Amino acid sequence: MPQRSLRPTAQRTPYLPQERIKPMKTKKYIALATVSLLLFQNPVPLCANTKPNRLLKWLKKLRQITRYEIQMAQKTLRTKLLPPLYPHFQPNTYQQASLTLHHSIPILRLYGTPYQMGYQHGKLLSKQIRQLQQRYLNTFLADNRQKALEISKKMAPFIPPHLKQEIQGIADGAGLPYSEILLAHTFLDIYRMSACSTIAITPTRSQLNSTLFARNLDFPSLGIAHRFSIVIVYHPKQGKKIVSIAWPGMAGALTGWNENSLALGVMVVHFENDTQIGIPMTLLYRSILENASNVSQAVNILKQSRLTVANNLMLVDAQHACVAELLPSNPQFRYPQHHWIYSTNHFQTSFLKKYFPSLTYTSSYLRAKIIYRYLKKAPPKINIPYLQHILKAVCIKGINLQSMIILPTKRSVYLSLGSDEAARKKFILLTWQQLIHTTQP
Repeated sequence: MPQRSLRPTAQRTPYLPQERIKPMKTKKYIALATVSLLLFQNPVPLCANTKPNRLLKWLKKLRQITRYEIQMAQKTLRTKLLPPLYPHFQPNTYQQASLTLHHSIPILRLYGTPYQMGYQHGKLLSKQIRQLQQRYLNTFLADNRQKALEISKKMAPFIPPHLKQEIQGIADGAGLPYSEILLAHTFLDIYRMSACSTIAITPTRSQLNSTLFARNLDFPSLGIAHRFSIVIVYHPKQGKKIVSIAWPGMAGALTGWNENSLALGVMVVHFENDTQIGIPMTLLYRSILENASNVSQAVNILKQSRLTVANNLMLVDAQHACVAELLPSNPQFRYPQHHWIYSTNHFQTSFLKKYFPSLTYTSSYLRAKIIYRYLKKAPPKINIPYLQHILKAVCIKGINLQSMIILPTKRSVYLSLGSDEAARKKFILLTWQQLIHTTQP
């Protein structure tokens, strides 16, 4: 019997293993986390016949992570009891800047000096920035707000002057204190909760013969954040044009790319080290997009930077890809071994590997395993629909706020926003020309 062809056809897409992370229901999430917390509430008796220091340290970390996961689930429940919050983005202009809608995706285009771009940002999105401050950030931080403000003040001296000016511009434009906008740029360094996934395909395995960068951003929405995602396009008076997939009030970058085809996406890693004082991570990654033209230059910047927390950072340019495993004391860099590379929320470098049996870490390892299986079964040339199926397989319902496939060479993106299960919704193509050119609202 002749072997069945493995090549894709127009009628159907092969190589689609039916694996998917089942949505974690909120009640089940709280129940599992509560059991874990109760089991280790008093760990001393469990250590009688083992090495006490090591086990106690391990259990302490487990309790810390589990307690935080319970708090996030409880905050989500509280916000869902409130009336739903909608951003109601409306096309508008201010000076040269504009806010437009492309198939319901809000695109904010900013022009000028750092302060001017910040002021335009704050002016056009003042309502949405205030909504996120009052309903999202205040709920997220809750009783830890004062501690977060103190840490953000310590980080401020490490922020590049031009980004300080932009943050000040956002604050002035939105009519909010500088400290509030600064806090929105530092809280991710202080409180770690994320389940992101990234995949990069090199030109050798890409159907387009150029790099492909697939990315899910999974983060607690609290029933709010998934509706507020925006695309920000920076046209600075001096420097590179940059695209950032972000939220109102954010000058930093979690996902973005520049005019030189360098793209990046961050994934939080829950490591036992506390937050170090340095440049906030989102502003560091914005600086990379401003100053680097390729993966090699980005790696050099990271090696010279003062890192605050443990992260994975996927870097992709027109030809190359790299995962930066950013332990502040010992950053490492992984490169594709099979013409593809992937990353979730744990380190894969052998001597950096560390496992904590929390829901967050379990999710990270499970997603990595599913991605690996998809890539091992992939066709010789991987296309965009195949990557979309992988993103669907590893998205987590309720926190999958953004999903995208970036084409660095074309500086374009297939993007899905506005849902808490974005990877399972429609992807909209945004070309570079559509992104950088303003259509008057």
